[in-house]
Amino acid sequence: MPTIKCGKCGEIYDKTAVFCSNCGNPLRPPLPTIRKQDDLLWMGPLIIGLLGTAIIAVGVFLPFVKLPIVGELNYFNNAQGGGLVLLALASITTLACARRIHWTPLVTGIVSSLILLIDTVNTLVMIQNAKDLLARELADNPYRGLAEGMFQSAQLSMGPIVIAIGIILLFVSAGWGFALDAQARLAK
Repeated sequence: MPTIKCGKCGEIYDKTAVFCSNCGNPLRPPLPTIRKQDDLLWMGPLIIGLLGTAIIAVGVFLPFVKLPIVGELNYFNNAQGGGLVLLALASITTLACARRIHWTPLVTGIVSSLILLIDTVNTLVMIQNAKDLLARELADNPYRGLAEGMFQSAQLSMGPIVIAIGIILLFVSAGWGFALDAQARLAK
């Protein structure tokens, strides 16, 4: 029969015993606490980081640009371009937030911001170039006004705004994590 020895007085008991009847010492180590206060503090940056990555993932599939005749196009664009990269960065950030790696949301936020900025500027430039080409090519056409009216509806949609909100949350998560890290170092 398996036994357990009291660490205080040396009395031997059956393994099912919980306390020493001789000295009252617990025969098993205490159960670990479920959460420390420090762990609860770290939940804030984790939740904000996860929320930011989720919002970016949703924003990738929302309409990015609205064009006449074509309709609305999302940023994912059949797994091509910046949308796929943003989804990969969001996945990496999700894992990093869970492991309390503060610099990852900062770096992925910066890279995501640059990708979004470049793609948004390129899209706006392409829309403007198409409008200019339309004006030149249809200068003497009697249907020019109709074509220009249709093309005036070309615009960015809500996808870039939602992605930008997610990126801001990544920056908040990283800043909050760095602040907690600095506070923990000062406390030591």
